[in-house]
Order: sequence, then structure tokens, then C-alpha cells
Amino acid sequence: MFSVIIPAYNAEKFIVRSIKSVLDQNYTDFELIIVDDGSIDGTKGQIEQFSDNRIRYVYQENGGVSAARNKGILESKGEYICFLDSDDEWKPDHLSLLCKLIEKYSGCGLYVTGYDIRLSNGEIVHKSEHILRAIDGENFESDDGFDLLNNHGYFLNTNTVCCRKDVFYKVGLFAKGIKNGEDDDMWYRIFAYYSLAISKKVTTVYDRLNCGATGQRGEVFETAFLNRLDGLLSSSEVPQHRKNSILIWFERNKLSKARKYILTGNKREAFKTVKTIDYKKVKKKKLLETLVCLILPYKLVRRVIDKRDMAYYR
Repeated sequence: MFSVIIPAYNAEKFIVRSIKSVLDQNYTDFELIIVDDGSIDGTKGQIEQFSDNRIRYVYQENGGVSAARNKGILESKGEYICFLDSDDEWKPDHLSLLCKLIEKYSGCGLYVTGYDIRLSNGEIVHKSEHILRAIDGENFESDDGFDLLNNHGYFLNTNTVCCRKDVFYKVGLFAKGIKNGEDDDMWYRIFAYYSLAISKKVTTVYDRLNCGATGQRGEVFETAFLNRLDGLLSSSEVPQHRKNSILIWFERNKLSKARKYILTGNKREAFKTVKTIDYKKVKKKKLLETLVCLILPYKLVRRVIDKRDMAYYR
């Protein structure tokens, strides 16, 4: 059985669509746990209009999305845990495809399907299909999630992920109190210890209408996963090939951080970060682009980036 967890905070305007997308699944052996994270709007009322006995409503004082997901995991009864944000949706075959992946790749700790992005104007971007286009076949197994990240880019979304419940006993629950990237921190921990199975078939839709990512450009967030590197790299339970991939990811994360500093106008910190990078471990094109941005005037760089992202964030 699947346990589906929807964390909800002031979600009255869109949670009905998310709930319906779960109840409309053509695979029906699941429970739906909706964790109301201290909403002060009409979220509870929207949930109560559903009478399906597979739904469980859990209320907690506001603690953030990580606390809400952790509550759902602890309340769950299923062998496999899936996540769906309250403003996103699944296509009807999401759980049935995950079931097929689990049957075919039974030894994996993480299962991932493809996703589309819906822009605020209704346009659909086939995100994961584009990222994984260089890989042959619709379904495949990888024993190194970091290698996939390093060579193809960020290929997963929280709504696409399914984990064996026992995986959380190994890697722990979601870290609370993190401003940004609490989900990445979880998936990267799982990458270190487990293989994963992936389908490129799109079964989820990530809706950017309620996303505030553009407002985050004024800050450079530290990736919480960085605090775990020393422990993972020294662990005998993490295979050496994954440790090698983690080190490559680490250098590329520095480059990404430098680019974020550039976008905030802090070229001094960007330059200091670039100086620490092992250039052999980063992509030459990305490095060159970053060096060019360090030379160009900040306003010009920002103007170019804003134009590039206009469609995605509009």
C-alpha cells in the first residue's frame, strides 16, 4: 500500500484539485494523509467536503513543510511513501506507474517519475523529459543519483518521488528549520545509500502559479546537505563510486553558489567562491559563463537573466 502525504498550509484556494488528483488514481490501494500545518484560512473546510474513507486529516501547530511531511511519515501505514504538494497534481496513472517500477526494480530505495511544469499563463513545460532526453529507454535504474545530477541536471521533483518507508529509518526524517532545499537534502541522503529507479513518463504537474522562487534571488542559501558531507565521505556504507560523484557534485555546487552571488550583486563573494573550485570537476561551459558574468556589469547580467527567466516565472 502507498501512503500519500499532502502537507497543507493556507491551501484553501487550490488543495481541492490536489486531493481530487489523488482520489482519481487508477491504482486504488492507498491512504491519503493530509497534514494541516496550522492553517488559518478555510483549508480544513475544503478537505471536509471529501468523504472518502482513505483520507486522514491530521492537524498540527505551524512548524513548516518539513515538520508536516515528517508528521505524515510517522502517521503512515503504507510500505511506500509518496508526496504531493497542496498546489500541485498527479495524473491518473501516477501510482500505477510507481507500482510497475517497484515490481521491476524491487531493490531500489527511491522511485521517480517524470514531471511537467505549468506556468502561470497555463503553458506546459516538459521539464524532466528535456533533462533526461540523452538517456535511452523510458524506464531505467541507476545506482548513483549524484552521477545523474552531475551529467543531466536536477531531474526530480518532490511530487514525483516515492520512497520505501524503511529508507527513512536509515537516513532520517526531513530536516526542520531550513529555509531552502529541505527536500534536496533528503533526496541526496538517499542517493548516498541507495539506488533509484526512474521513469521518464510524465505523471505529475508542478504548478508555478503559487511559487515565489523569484523572491529568493536576494539571498544565497547554504545547501543543508553540505553539513552531511564529511560523515558520508567517511562512511563505509557509502560505495566509493558514489563518494566520487558526491565530490564532483560538491565542486559544481560551489559554482552554482558563485552564480547566485553574482545575481545578488555580490561579486566579491562570487570571486572568492570561484577561487576554491577544483576546475577539473566542473563543466567548462558553466565555468566560462560564470567567469564572463564576473567581468560584465551586474546590471547587464541581471537584465539578461531576467529576460531568460521571464517566461518561466511569469
